Amino acid sequence: MIVSTMSSSLTRLLLYTKGTKSEALENFTTEAFAAAIRRDFTPLVPVLRDRGLLRYDEEPRSITAQTQVAVTGAGVIDLDLVIDGGAWAVELWIEVKVGAGESGHQLAAYQRAIDRLAHRPRLVVLSKRPLVGHAEVPWISWQAIWQTAIAHTHASPYWLDLRAFLEDIHMADAYDAPIIASEAASLQPAHGLYQKAARIVGLVTATGSERWPGLGWPKSTGDADEQLLWQFKRHGRITLPIRTKGPVAIFVGVAQREASIDFDEPEPHLCVWVEHSPKQVDLRRAVLGQAEAGGLAERWTRSLSGWWALTAHERLGGFGDHASAAGWIVDRLADLDGAGIVPMLLTPTITSSAIAIEDEPPV
Repeated sequence: MIVSTMSSSLTRLLLYTKGTKSEALENFTTEAFAAAIRRDFTPLVPVLRDRGLLRYDEEPRSITAQTQVAVTGAGVIDLDLVIDGGAWAVELWIEVKVGAGESGHQLAAYQRAIDRLAHRPRLVVLSKRPLVGHAEVPWISWQAIWQTAIAHTHASPYWLDLRAFLEDIHMADAYDAPIIASEAASLQPAHGLYQKAARIVGLVTATGSERWPGLGWPKSTGDADEQLLWQFKRHGRITLPIRTKGPVAIFVGVAQREASIDFDEPEPHLCVWVEHSPKQVDLRRAVLGQAEAGGLAERWTRSLSGWWALTAHERLGGFGDHASAAGWIVDRLADLDGAGIVPMLLTPTITSSAIAIEDEPPV
């Protein structure tokens, strides 16, 4: 006997996110996935076909998704899908895993329950990696779900939110996709860009630490490399965070800029920006207020939202050598100093709540 009750997706999200942290995350993800299917099941169809769970000549009319379905003698099925094709129907019992392995002998219990049923649902595992010891059970990866959400650009916002959420919880992202030719060909150029950008930052550090010793410059080349590599790994940019006395950092280095009216294609730029948590509204007002009071140059972009309060950038290809590139960055730091921004950031009392900079690498 199968016992199930239906309610709104949001109510079920609230209901089933109780329990331990891992259980809550798994239940929440299951509910979010089910909600996306209920809103628009079409992105799921090619995934089921690719895994042999649906024939290519079978066109579903509907897919019903139920979560937390109690099965007598087996336990609770995370996700029960009934695929209706009119003259045919397929039922899938999906065991959902988010950062956890099998608990006890769940799959064996589910399979015994399936063997007792006349319509014989199919057992499926949905997880980041296949479960060890269960090669006979069809497996769907979260990467496949993420990929189909990208492929179906017409899909509902539920799928788009699910895709972003899977990235947030590290279940799927672009880096699990196959390496393409342009990426393979970029290895040496990327290495060269990193080394050159690191040397430019090194020149900035040598000059800047003498002119502004109160700022938190790296203590050694190794310290600078650690910071640069962390930024490169985390954000794909070659930037150095320079610490201040409060929850603010000045970033310098190379970062990608999106296409604009000034240049047609995205490309790396030399960048300098002032960053702090967007939650600190009073601090943002103080920084922008000082920029105006101090006459900060028009080249600096001001922002009321996001992490970057003040930003300046210049096309990387426009510099003939490292010295001129480093000189541009030092000049931008001088802009901040002349406008009173650097002295302000070196005053510990600029904010009452010190929030750590998000991108600080582990010690």
